[in-house]
Amino acid sequence: MLFMKKYRWFTFILILLFSQHVFSQEYFVIIDDGIGCGYVNTKGDKINAKPLGVCTKFSDHRAVVAEYNSMIWYLLTEKGEKIPLEVSKFKFESTFSNGMLAIEKDKKYGYLDTTGKLVIPVKYDEVTSFDQGYAVAKLDKKYFIITKTGKEIPITNPEITRIKSFSEGLAPFISGTNHQLGFIDSTGNIVIPGKFKSVGSFIGGLAWAKTLDDKVGFIDPKGNWAIPPKFEYAKSFDLESGMARIKINDQWAYTNTKGEVLYVTTSHYGDFNNGLALGALNGKSGYFDQTGNWVIKPQFENANSFHNGYAMANSRGFWGIIDTQGKWVLPPTFIIFNF
Repeated sequence: MLFMKKYRWFTFILILLFSQHVFSQEYFVIIDDGIGCGYVNTKGDKINAKPLGVCTKFSDHRAVVAEYNSMIWYLLTEKGEKIPLEVSKFKFESTFSNGMLAIEKDKKYGYLDTTGKLVIPVKYDEVTSFDQGYAVAKLDKKYFIITKTGKEIPITNPEITRIKSFSEGLAPFISGTNHQLGFIDSTGNIVIPGKFKSVGSFIGGLAWAKTLDDKVGFIDPKGNWAIPPKFEYAKSFDLESGMARIKINDQWAYTNTKGEVLYVTTSHYGDFNNGLALGALNGKSGYFDQTGNWVIKPQFENANSFHNGYAMANSRGFWGIIDTQGKWVLPPTFIIFNF
């Protein structure tokens, strides 16, 4: 922990980071020592030698950063390697997804890949993030499904007036006839007709959907009700726990994929991530599992959800990182303002 001791006189801004690659367990924190920002991993090792002017969270093993003085932008790897960019003076609103980063320049959008190359030209009026090799783009009031090579699949069905991001091969669309939502596949065909008031994304083969009379349930990829619409509100399922946060009879609770409702004695109902949900009792934060049992007892002044097996937690006014067993990976020695 030499790095933390060396900088103990400074105020730090910590932001919880994680790689979106399912096999990666790297976990990074953004720090700001008052001169510039940088990154430390769960061992306390710093991965960039010099302070940076801009730091963003890692995704697909890359972070978009800018040098402190020159504001030259490049990609930073988890090993601290610099990857130059093929473009300059651009903006981005998200992180890498499926190996692609949407960028904006002069109100037009395109994509960079993880090598820093501009692989899809900056020409579209709107774009979404990539999922399983597909994204949605809009150009001159026309929608296209695009591949990572830039191939365009035009959407010619007049029924489809707007399309959202793909997830598990399906993307929500808005019907031009009744302004209701359904889903299309990666070829642009309608697989679930527009008949819902609103919908979520498919996660683990299920997506929440709201009926016209404001009841929420979960549908399968064919549009059939896997869990009948009986909730007032719902979020997507967590793959590891198989649980989703819902609201029923004006009370927060959780449901499993069978539609069975779990009530938990907690004053805070967090979403499940990595198999655990953030809760609170008597003013202290902790984590419970899919049975409602507290696996990390409420003991922290504050905390946030798990990602890639780690979470930020506050003890006695200082922040650190814990694992899913509740053990400190980085001791609580930081002051945090934003994460």
